[in-house]
Amino acid sequence: MTNTSTTSSIREYLFSRVERPGYRGAHITQHNRLQFSRAFPVLSAIHAAAGESAFSIPPGDISNDVQTMPGFEVYFEIVGKARSTPNTIKKVFFPDFGRMGLLDRMNKGGRVVPLHGRPQVFSARLTETAVRLVMAEKSEAQRMYQKAAENLVKGVSGGEEIMNVMRFALGEFCELSALEYMLILSDLRLTKEQAVNLVKEYRALDGGKRQSLLRAVERECERISAKARDKDEQRDFGNWLNEANSAFVVLDGTGHFVVRGSGRNATLKLRSE
Repeated sequence: MTNTSTTSSIREYLFSRVERPGYRGAHITQHNRLQFSRAFPVLSAIHAAAGESAFSIPPGDISNDVQTMPGFEVYFEIVGKARSTPNTIKKVFFPDFGRMGLLDRMNKGGRVVPLHGRPQVFSARLTETAVRLVMAEKSEAQRMYQKAAENLVKGVSGGEEIMNVMRFALGEFCELSALEYMLILSDLRLTKEQAVNLVKEYRALDGGKRQSLLRAVERECERISAKARDKDEQRDFGNWLNEANSAFVVLDGTGHFVVRGSGRNATLKLRSE
Protein backbone atom coordinates (compact mmCIF):
# COMPACT_ATOMS: atom_id res chain seq x y z
CA MET A 1 0.00 0.00 0.00
CA THR A 2 1.42 3.42 -0.94
CA ASN A 3 1.46 6.41 1.35
CA THR A 4 -1.08 8.15 -0.91
CA SER A 5 -3.73 5.47 -0.51
CA THR A 6 -2.85 5.13 3.19
CA THR A 7 -3.40 8.84 3.71
CA SER A 8 -6.75 8.68 1.93
CA SER A 9 -7.95 5.69 3.98
CA ILE A 10 -6.95 6.87 7.46
CA ARG A 11 -8.02 10.44 6.72
CA GLU A 12 -11.45 9.30 5.54
CA TYR A 13 -11.90 7.24 8.71
CA LEU A 14 -10.85 10.03 11.11
CA PHE A 15 -12.96 12.72 9.42
CA SER A 16 -16.02 10.44 9.46
CA ARG A 17 -15.36 9.64 13.13
CA VAL A 18 -15.32 13.24 14.35
CA GLU A 19 -18.64 13.81 12.60
CA ARG A 20 -20.28 11.34 15.01
CA PRO A 21 -21.82 12.53 18.31
CA GLY A 22 -20.00 9.66 20.04
CA TYR A 23 -16.69 10.47 18.37
CA ARG A 24 -14.71 9.93 21.61
CA GLY A 25 -15.63 6.26 21.70
CA ALA A 26 -15.35 4.21 24.90
CA HIS A 27 -15.58 6.34 28.02
CA ILE A 28 -13.94 4.44 30.86
CA THR A 29 -13.00 7.41 33.01
CA GLN A 30 -13.07 11.20 33.05
CA HIS A 31 -10.50 11.99 35.71
CA ASN A 32 -7.12 10.68 36.80
CA ARG A 33 -8.50 9.45 40.09
CA LEU A 34 -7.57 5.82 40.36
CA GLN A 35 -3.87 5.66 41.13
CA PHE A 36 -3.04 3.49 44.14
CA SER A 37 -0.86 6.29 45.54
CA ARG A 38 -3.88 8.60 45.69
CA ALA A 39 -6.48 6.08 46.76
CA PHE A 40 -4.68 4.19 49.52
CA PRO A 41 -4.34 7.22 51.86
CA VAL A 42 -8.10 7.80 51.58
CA LEU A 43 -8.92 4.16 52.35
CA SER A 44 -6.50 4.28 55.29
CA ALA A 45 -8.12 7.48 56.55
CA ILE A 46 -11.57 5.87 56.46
CA HIS A 47 -10.28 2.85 58.38
CA ALA A 48 -8.50 5.01 60.96
CA ALA A 49 -11.56 7.19 61.56
CA ALA A 50 -14.43 4.69 61.23
CA GLY A 51 -12.94 1.21 61.27
CA GLU A 52 -15.51 -1.19 59.85
CA SER A 53 -18.49 0.87 61.07
CA ALA A 54 -20.85 2.94 58.96
CA PHE A 55 -20.53 6.72 59.06
CA SER A 56 -22.84 9.50 57.90
CA ILE A 57 -22.10 11.57 54.80
CA PRO A 58 -23.21 15.23 54.66
CA PRO A 59 -25.63 16.08 51.84
CA GLY A 60 -25.08 18.51 48.96
CA ASP A 61 -22.03 20.58 48.11
CA ILE A 62 -19.79 21.49 51.01
CA SER A 63 -17.54 24.54 51.17
CA ASN A 64 -13.88 23.74 51.54
CA ASP A 65 -13.82 26.12 54.49
CA VAL A 66 -16.15 23.89 56.52
CA GLN A 67 -14.17 21.94 59.13
CA THR A 68 -17.00 19.93 60.69
CA MET A 69 -20.80 19.62 60.89
CA PRO A 70 -23.00 18.23 63.67
CA GLY A 71 -23.61 14.53 63.08
CA PHE A 72 -20.83 14.25 60.51
CA GLU A 73 -17.77 14.40 62.74
CA VAL A 74 -16.38 11.07 61.51
CA TYR A 75 -16.71 12.13 57.89
CA PHE A 76 -14.74 15.32 58.52
CA GLU A 77 -12.15 13.33 60.45
CA ILE A 78 -11.70 11.23 57.30
CA VAL A 79 -11.32 14.39 55.22
CA GLY A 80 -8.68 15.70 57.60
CA LYS A 81 -6.71 12.46 57.78
CA ALA A 82 -6.80 12.12 53.98
CA ARG A 83 -5.67 15.76 53.60
CA SER A 84 -8.37 16.29 51.01
CA THR A 85 -11.56 18.33 50.69
CA PRO A 86 -15.13 17.39 51.67
CA ASN A 87 -16.43 17.40 48.11
CA THR A 88 -13.47 15.53 46.62
CA ILE A 89 -13.87 12.64 49.04
CA LYS A 90 -17.60 12.15 48.46
CA LYS A 91 -17.75 13.00 44.74
CA VAL A 92 -14.46 11.71 43.36
CA PHE A 93 -13.30 8.81 45.53
CA PHE A 94 -16.47 7.36 47.03
CA PRO A 95 -18.34 6.57 43.77
CA ASP A 96 -15.38 4.67 42.33
CA PHE A 97 -14.64 2.94 45.62
CA GLY A 98 -18.24 1.74 45.51
CA ARG A 99 -17.90 0.38 41.98
CA MET A 100 -14.59 -1.27 42.90
CA GLY A 101 -16.17 -3.17 45.76
CA LEU A 102 -14.24 -1.24 48.42
CA LEU A 103 -17.04 0.86 49.89
CA ASP A 104 -20.71 0.21 50.61
CA ARG A 105 -22.73 3.39 50.09
CA MET A 106 -26.17 3.32 51.69
CA ASN A 107 -29.47 5.13 51.22
CA LYS A 108 -31.55 6.66 53.99
CA GLY A 109 -32.90 3.23 54.94
CA GLY A 110 -29.43 1.72 55.23
CA ARG A 111 -29.58 -0.31 52.03
CA VAL A 112 -26.64 -0.35 49.62
CA VAL A 113 -27.37 1.92 46.64
CA PRO A 114 -26.94 0.92 42.96
CA LEU A 115 -23.39 1.09 41.66
CA HIS A 116 -24.26 3.35 38.75
CA GLY A 117 -26.35 6.45 38.29
CA ARG A 118 -26.63 9.25 40.86
CA PRO A 119 -28.34 7.72 43.89
CA GLN A 120 -28.80 9.66 47.12
CA VAL A 121 -26.20 8.48 49.61
CA PHE A 122 -26.57 9.04 53.37
CA SER A 123 -23.88 6.80 54.82
CA ALA A 124 -21.03 4.47 53.93
CA ARG A 125 -18.70 1.80 55.31
CA LEU A 126 -15.62 -0.05 54.14
CA THR A 127 -16.21 -3.52 52.72
CA GLU A 128 -14.38 -6.57 54.05
CA THR A 129 -12.16 -6.44 50.95
CA ALA A 130 -11.19 -2.85 51.68
CA VAL A 131 -10.35 -3.64 55.30
CA ARG A 132 -8.09 -6.52 54.21
CA LEU A 133 -6.46 -4.23 51.65
CA VAL A 134 -5.71 -1.52 54.21
CA MET A 135 -4.24 -4.05 56.64
CA ALA A 136 -2.13 -5.88 54.03
CA GLU A 137 1.55 -5.44 53.23
CA LYS A 138 2.14 -2.87 50.48
CA SER A 139 2.79 -5.37 47.68
CA GLU A 140 -0.33 -7.37 48.56
CA ALA A 141 -2.37 -4.16 48.96
CA GLN A 142 -1.29 -3.06 45.47
CA ARG A 143 -2.25 -6.46 44.03
CA MET A 144 -5.69 -6.27 45.66
CA TYR A 145 -6.16 -2.72 44.44
CA GLN A 146 -5.26 -3.68 40.87
CA LYS A 147 -7.86 -6.44 40.95
CA ALA A 148 -10.46 -3.97 42.23
CA ALA A 149 -9.47 -1.47 39.52
CA GLU A 150 -9.93 -4.16 36.88
CA ASN A 151 -13.43 -4.82 38.22
CA LEU A 152 -14.14 -1.10 37.90
CA VAL A 153 -13.04 -1.02 34.26
CA LYS A 154 -15.07 -4.13 33.43
CA GLY A 155 -18.10 -2.62 35.12
CA VAL A 156 -18.03 0.47 32.88
CA SER A 157 -19.76 0.25 29.51
CA GLY A 158 -17.08 -0.64 26.98
CA GLY A 159 -14.41 -1.18 29.64
CA GLU A 160 -13.87 -4.90 29.15
CA GLU A 161 -14.01 -4.52 25.36
CA ILE A 162 -11.28 -1.86 25.50
CA MET A 163 -9.07 -4.11 27.61
CA ASN A 164 -9.51 -6.89 25.04
CA VAL A 165 -8.77 -4.54 22.14
CA MET A 166 -5.60 -3.26 23.80
CA ARG A 167 -4.35 -6.77 24.57
CA PHE A 168 -5.03 -7.78 20.96
CA ALA A 169 -3.30 -4.70 19.53
CA LEU A 170 -0.30 -5.14 21.82
CA GLY A 171 0.06 -8.61 20.34
CA GLU A 172 0.84 -6.80 17.07
CA PHE A 173 2.79 -3.83 18.40
CA CYS A 174 5.26 -3.61 21.27
CA GLU A 175 3.63 -0.36 22.44
CA LEU A 176 0.76 1.97 21.60
CA SER A 177 0.57 5.74 21.85
CA ALA A 178 -2.13 7.82 23.50
CA LEU A 179 -2.89 9.34 20.09
CA GLU A 180 -3.35 5.87 18.55
CA TYR A 181 -5.73 4.96 21.37
CA MET A 182 -7.58 8.26 21.06
CA LEU A 183 -7.94 8.30 17.27
CA ILE A 184 -8.50 4.61 16.57
CA LEU A 185 -8.45 2.03 19.36
CA SER A 186 -11.10 3.67 21.55
CA ASP A 187 -13.65 3.27 18.74
CA LEU A 188 -15.68 0.20 19.66
CA ARG A 189 -17.48 0.29 16.32
CA LEU A 190 -14.34 -1.21 14.83
CA THR A 191 -13.45 -4.86 15.05
CA LYS A 192 -10.08 -5.61 16.66
CA GLU A 193 -8.69 -6.46 13.24
CA GLN A 194 -9.97 -3.22 11.70
CA ALA A 195 -8.46 -1.20 14.55
CA VAL A 196 -5.06 -2.84 14.16
CA ASN A 197 -5.10 -2.26 10.39
CA LEU A 198 -5.89 1.42 10.89
CA VAL A 199 -3.03 1.76 13.37
CA LYS A 200 -0.74 0.20 10.75
CA GLU A 201 -1.99 2.71 8.16
CA TYR A 202 -1.46 5.57 10.61
CA ARG A 203 2.09 4.40 11.32
CA ALA A 204 2.82 4.02 7.60
CA LEU A 205 2.68 7.81 7.27
CA ASP A 206 6.00 9.58 7.52
CA GLY A 207 6.37 12.07 10.37
CA GLY A 208 5.41 15.13 8.34
CA LYS A 209 2.28 13.57 6.84
CA ARG A 210 1.23 12.26 10.24
CA GLN A 211 1.52 15.71 11.80
CA SER A 212 -0.33 17.24 8.86
CA LEU A 213 -3.15 14.74 9.31
CA LEU A 214 -3.38 15.49 13.05
CA ARG A 215 -3.57 19.23 12.37
CA ALA A 216 -6.28 18.61 9.77
CA VAL A 217 -8.35 16.55 12.24
CA GLU A 218 -7.92 19.21 14.91
CA ARG A 219 -9.02 21.93 12.47
CA GLU A 220 -12.05 19.82 11.52
CA CYS A 221 -12.98 19.61 15.21
CA GLU A 222 -12.68 23.39 15.43
CA ARG A 223 -14.81 23.83 12.28
CA ILE A 224 -17.60 21.63 13.67
CA SER A 225 -17.44 23.36 17.06
CA ALA A 226 -17.68 26.81 15.46
CA LYS A 227 -21.12 26.03 14.05
CA ALA A 228 -22.30 23.92 17.01
CA ARG A 229 -25.58 24.95 18.62
CA ASP A 230 -24.75 23.45 22.01
CA LYS A 231 -21.99 21.62 23.89
CA ASP A 232 -23.14 18.20 22.67
CA GLU A 233 -22.41 19.22 19.08
CA GLN A 234 -18.91 20.50 19.86
CA ARG A 235 -15.76 18.52 19.13
CA ASP A 236 -12.93 19.22 21.60
CA PHE A 237 -9.62 17.75 20.40
CA GLY A 238 -7.77 18.68 23.59
CA ASN A 239 -10.32 17.11 25.92
CA TRP A 240 -10.42 14.05 23.69
CA LEU A 241 -6.67 13.63 24.21
CA ASN A 242 -7.03 14.25 27.95
CA GLU A 243 -9.63 11.49 28.08
CA ALA A 244 -7.22 9.14 26.28
CA ASN A 245 -4.53 9.90 28.85
CA SER A 246 -7.02 9.29 31.65
CA ALA A 247 -7.93 5.95 30.08
CA PHE A 248 -4.23 5.03 30.03
CA VAL A 249 -4.04 5.75 33.77
CA VAL A 250 -7.01 3.46 34.39
CA LEU A 251 -5.53 0.68 32.24
CA ASP A 252 -2.21 1.06 34.05
CA GLY A 253 -4.05 0.68 37.35
CA THR A 254 -5.41 -2.74 36.41
CA GLY A 255 -1.94 -4.27 36.59
CA HIS A 256 -2.07 -5.66 33.02
CA PHE A 257 -0.51 -2.63 31.36
CA VAL A 258 2.19 -0.07 32.08
CA VAL A 259 2.24 3.57 30.93
CA ARG A 260 5.31 5.64 30.16
CA GLY A 261 5.30 9.38 29.52
CA SER A 262 2.32 11.74 29.38
CA GLY A 263 0.21 13.77 26.98
CA ARG A 264 0.83 13.08 23.29
CA ASN A 265 4.02 11.25 24.23
CA ALA A 266 2.32 8.70 26.52
CA THR A 267 2.76 5.06 25.53
CA LEU A 268 1.17 1.85 26.78
CA LYS A 269 2.79 -1.60 26.98
CA LEU A 270 1.82 -4.95 28.38
CA ARG A 271 3.19 -5.34 31.90
CA SER A 272 5.76 -8.09 32.27
CA GLU A 273 4.76 -10.88 34.62
